[in-house]
Amino acid sequence: MLIERDLAASSDEQIFNAIQQGQGSMPGFPAIAEADTRLLIEFLKNPATFPRIVGDQDPQLESSTRFTSGFGLVRASNGLLIISPPWTTLTAYDLNSGEIEWQRPIGDAPELAAKGIRNTGSTFQKMAPVVTASGLIFIGCRDGVVRALDSQKGSTVWEAEVGVAMEGIPAVYEVDGRQYLLFCASAQMGLTPEMEAPIEGLYVAFALPD
Repeated sequence: MLIERDLAASSDEQIFNAIQQGQGSMPGFPAIAEADTRLLIEFLKNPATFPRIVGDQDPQLESSTRFTSGFGLVRASNGLLIISPPWTTLTAYDLNSGEIEWQRPIGDAPELAAKGIRNTGSTFQKMAPVVTASGLIFIGCRDGVVRALDSQKGSTVWEAEVGVAMEGIPAVYEVDGRQYLLFCASAQMGLTPEMEAPIEGLYVAFALPD
């Protein structure tokens, strides 16, 4: 790409044409207005001349409403996400037609489940499912529950409570002819930092019946 190779030695018109028309493996961006493209070129060549917003001390931000999060999550004061639930869903598609076969919430927010509010989906889910040849979907959730779903219907056929939030992708393996399912249980279950307590990370393994 021209801009990456030699920005300082390129004329404004060369950079403008590279952005608008593309160059090499980079596609063009003709939808960007000319004025915006010129402004981008000015910033690329002279970034220090552009005003910067620095934290809460900027007077332009004093009267604005803002939400901040250390990990990119925007939460309300009660720890819940500010969007409506379900916060995590699992969706099965027909890859031939592109249509949704089924969709359902996965997991619960423990603090809400204790009040009888279910099917909210886990908050801050960092877990992916694994599908077996027999048609089962295994997934662990932030609510500390391992679930096995019917891949055709999405219904729960088995679940077990681990008590610690899980993350990552479960491993399926076989030892001496017996199949095992291994989960990494090392995440927090609380909605806010005040609700979270130090945990001892562990692995939890399940074995299929002989």
